[in-house]
Amino acid sequence: LDQGIVVSVGQDMPALYETTLDNAYLKLFDAGALTQDSLEDIALNAVRGSFLEEDAKTAMIEEFKAAYAALREQEMANG
Repeated sequence: LDQGIVVSVGQDMPALYETTLDNAYLKLFDAGALTQDSLEDIALNAVRGSFLEEDAKTAMIEEFKAAYAALREQEMANG
């Protein structure tokens, strides 16, 4: 990430790896491996690299940005 490499996180076989995509993101965050800003970038990279049609990508990117903004506001409110 520090060198500009595009990174995304995926979960193809949750039963085999006994985890979910949500848990993968949480583990990265809890381990201190990534910041919330980095996780947002990674999530947006996944959408940008998807096979969705452009209008669907644009809508999903806006939804993700709004959700991350709400998380930041919630964190600030909780101190």
